[in-house]
Amino acid sequence: YPHVKLELRELAPLLQVDDILAGRLDVGYSPAFESDFDPSLVAEQVGAWPWVVAMAGDHPLAKKKRLTAQSLVAETFTLYAADGNDEGQLTVLKHLLGVEPQVVHRVANTLSVLALAAAGLGISLVPASLSDVAVPNVVYRTIADSVLTSNLVLISRAHETAGAVRAFLELSRGRQSGH
Repeated sequence: YPHVKLELRELAPLLQVDDILAGRLDVGYSPAFESDFDPSLVAEQVGAWPWVVAMAGDHPLAKKKRLTAQSLVAETFTLYAADGNDEGQLTVLKHLLGVEPQVVHRVANTLSVLALAAAGLGISLVPASLSDVAVPNVVYRTIADSVLTSNLVLISRAHETAGAVRAFLELSRGRQSGH
């Protein structure tokens, strides 16, 4: 599709939804957080990763290779809270820990989550795919007893008519199924 121009913009999940509904954006990638999307949108899962814990390299738990949910109960957390909304990740943490987590920071982007972890200002749950991001003084640890996943969805209009957008969606679906 040599005549198609892609314009990439970083937007918080709720802003993506608003822009897709308003026709200012054609597709978006967003964490699912078990959200209900507007019925005129389609949200197709394109990825799922286990949650891991990001923390400072000198944190006492960093000595362990794998953590348990119980070992995290007394910790303080930094949450990803785009749009000022932390309900998705807060729900995941409550489910994992079985108690209300101690949240000390809420930030709007992933880099801030990792920077606060590096500074020792709380630990964070992040998708395992982020463990490839090398941030000085940040280590990533798996959670031994968790089956929870961080899900990424591709959002688009349910009745899309633009040929270029439909082609993009088809290419995305083909990549998901291994074609």
